Amino acid sequence: MVGPVLRVENTGRAGLEIVRDSHDIPHIYGETRADVMFGSGWVAAEDRGLLLKLGLGPSYAAALGVPGINPFGLLLSQRSFTPSAQAVSFVAEQKKVLIEKGPRGEQVLEDLQEWAEGINAYEQTLPAPYRLPTVTSTDAIAGFAFIGSIFGNGGGGEVTNSNFLARLEAKLGASAGRQVFHDLREVNDPEAPTTTAKPFPYDREPSGPTPGAVVVEPGTVSASALQAAQAAKASRRKASNFLLVGPQHTKSGHPVAVMGPQLGYFYPEIVMQADMHGPGIDAEGVIAPISPYVFIGRGRDFAWSLTSAGSENTQQFLEKLCNPDNSPPTRSSDHYEYNGECIPMSTMDAGLLGAGNGEPAREVVFNETVHGPVSGTVLVKGQPYAVATDRSTRGREPAGELAFSDLDSDRVHSPQQFFEAANELNTTFNMAFLDSRSIAFFSTGLLPVLAPGTDPSLPTLGTGQYDWKGFLSLEQHPHEVAPASDLLLNWNNKPAPEWGASSDNYSYGPVHRVQMYNGFTAGMNEASDVSIMNRAATQDLRAVKVWPVIQQVLAGSPAPSKLAQEAANLVTTWVGHGASRLGQHRPRDPGAAVLDAAWTPIAEAVLGPVLGELTSEFKSIASPDDAPSGSGSAYD
Repeated sequence: MVGPVLRVENTGRAGLEIVRDSHDIPHIYGETRADVMFGSGWVAAEDRGLLLKLGLGPSYAAALGVPGINPFGLLLSQRSFTPSAQAVSFVAEQKKVLIEKGPRGEQVLEDLQEWAEGINAYEQTLPAPYRLPTVTSTDAIAGFAFIGSIFGNGGGGEVTNSNFLARLEAKLGASAGRQVFHDLREVNDPEAPTTTAKPFPYDREPSGPTPGAVVVEPGTVSASALQAAQAAKASRRKASNFLLVGPQHTKSGHPVAVMGPQLGYFYPEIVMQADMHGPGIDAEGVIAPISPYVFIGRGRDFAWSLTSAGSENTQQFLEKLCNPDNSPPTRSSDHYEYNGECIPMSTMDAGLLGAGNGEPAREVVFNETVHGPVSGTVLVKGQPYAVATDRSTRGREPAGELAFSDLDSDRVHSPQQFFEAANELNTTFNMAFLDSRSIAFFSTGLLPVLAPGTDPSLPTLGTGQYDWKGFLSLEQHPHEVAPASDLLLNWNNKPAPEWGASSDNYSYGPVHRVQMYNGFTAGMNEASDVSIMNRAATQDLRAVKVWPVIQQVLAGSPAPSKLAQEAANLVTTWVGHGASRLGQHRPRDPGAAVLDAAWTPIAEAVLGPVLGELTSEFKSIASPDDAPSGSGSAYD
């Protein structure tokens, strides 16, 4: 129910009413579903027109997977990207993915069209110089890929891993180098905290020979491939959390939850709050201004949220280069071996990248193979190979919209129906669910089944023999209803035992920030659940979980100086008081300042004796401390 009314929008569309409450939140009421979707587009343009203007072009770069470009970075720097006709056609052709889904998919396509018309109608109320170009449903498909590229993709770090492994083997020997690599990767650490206790085997370390996994020659990754890896890493954010408490723990006998979609702080914020109602539509919550749907929020009798999962929906293949005349290939060769033939790469004219960052405007063109965009080359045993990146969602971006259409459309009334809707989401998220009776979660993504003889941590030989062998079924995804613990907790941690860390993930170890959630007791309510979240978000994980181990090490010998002992004592005292990072506007505890200054040198002191000069390379792969602004709570 709407509280005090700020204003009622004049959209000029009969059957549509948009009421703004005292917080300026839009409540959209439509006589038809089309009215509601039109209204969603209207408020997207009104409330987030600037983001639409800055983001629609870069969205196409995300949908294409342009090597070396960070689409989110383009938006934040206000650097333009104008898609080519070929790029727009590539995205527009994906509408057939929805048509192939039948009536539900066709409904999504109609929703996107109405949403686009709502945007355009609002823009007509503005003076001509301030209007957006005409927005289409194709733009919506590209925008959906944009959001996925930031929060919903994982993997693609195989060449970086392979180069690092090659350097380790060169330094330490084949056996010891590989062992150190496995220790650092933590693909399947049995001590890693998980959201469900039920095992879901996937992407584990191989137990047999791996003829399809490739170790590159160290230092032979081309500059363009290195740039592409850096851009891909910079484009991703891993955030959000949920604490679901089942009815056995609560005073009311009904589940309670705290679900924090942490999207970062921007002005205007990337997303907005809205409320939508019409025939078959009842949803309230968070809307991204590139889609008509509430994607985090609540329906009539349930609520749901997302955290970034980062599971392996992206993988790098190495294409063995060749020339059709049988001459020796070079790094500039544009043919590759596939299924026994030497075939040409295709070319994608992506569009025009505007001037920025001291660079002039330029046309962006790249090659593709059957496995996706080519970012550069490497050498393997002296032979040149092209690096191609295959992303399971590429070319089928709008399929995931079905998940949110189902959630918004009164089609979910049980955990099982929630699982079926969540399984439509091809990008990788951990989805939380609760209703008045139960709690549940599902880890999403169109996740490929790797061929035998490959290694999820390393690039795969692209000759055809080791292509993907299908995708995980619903039942193979981590999921659970009403666990025995009566709790489902996630903060981007490992979803289930035996679930392997994606190739770009080095954080599934025995210490993780999700362990900060503790203190669940009988008789809980929303406030007590919030208090657990608040404490975890404002404590320093390094201090709580790692400093006690460091203390044990320091106790093994006298301090080298009185000053060093005093510094350690300051940290210990701070930890004893709870290691809170709260209170940026009053003097920080000196123990926090000491740990901030000492943490990276401590990490280097632990790793340095083994890694030596490779320590700096490993730091570029997995930062020794990724805490934002020294908060300590975001340690992975």
